[in-house]
Amino acid sequence: MKKKIVLIAAASAIALSAASCGITFTPPETGTVAATETEAITDSTIESETQTPVSIIKPGNYISQGNLKFIFESAKQYTEIKGDYFTDKPTDGNVYLVLFFEVENISKEDQYVNAWNADAFIDDYIVNSSTFIGNPNNYETLSATLRPGKKTKGYIAYEVNKNWSKLEVIYTDGYAPLSHEYNFEITPEDLS
Repeated sequence: MKKKIVLIAAASAIALSAASCGITFTPPETGTVAATETEAITDSTIESETQTPVSIIKPGNYISQGNLKFIFESAKQYTEIKGDYFTDKPTDGNVYLVLFFEVENISKEDQYVNAWNADAFIDDYIVNSSTFIGNPNNYETLSATLRPGKKTKGYIAYEVNKNWSKLEVIYTDGYAPLSHEYNFEITPEDLS
C-alpha cells in the first residue's frame, strides 16, 4: 500500500513537472494493473471457495473422511495413571489430558494410525504427546496397521498445565497432497 502511494506521488510530481515544461504525459493504463489485481483476488477467492471447510470434532462425535473414520469417544483428565507395577505422575502443577478414540479404516488399502501423526496445541502453544506405562481405561496408545474395514481403539495423551483452557489436536493421515486432516477440540467442559 505504501509503495502504491509513493508511486502515485512520484507519477504526479513527474506529470506536474512535465506539464510546466510543456511536455504532454500519458499515464499508463490502470486497467491492466487493476485487472491483474482483480484476477489474483478472484483466483484466490475461487481457490478458497472450492476447499472444503474442516469441522472441529468434540467428544461424543465422529468424523469420517479420506481413509479413516475417527470416533472421539471421550476426554478425561488424570492426576496420575496407575499401572500394574508403576504409577505415572505428571510434574507439579500439571495434569494428564487423555483423549480416547475408535478408528476405522474406510479405505480399500491398509492404513497406519499412530498418536505421533497428531499435532496438538494447548492454549495455542504446541505440546508433545505422552505415553504411559499404565493404560488409562484399559486403552493402549493409538497405534495400529488396519486392513480395510478393520478398527482399533486407543488414546492420545498430553501433559498440560492444570489451568489449561483449550486443547486442539490435528491428526493427519498420509502425506500431502493426498492427506486429510481430522480436527479435534477439547475444553474443560468437554471432560467426562
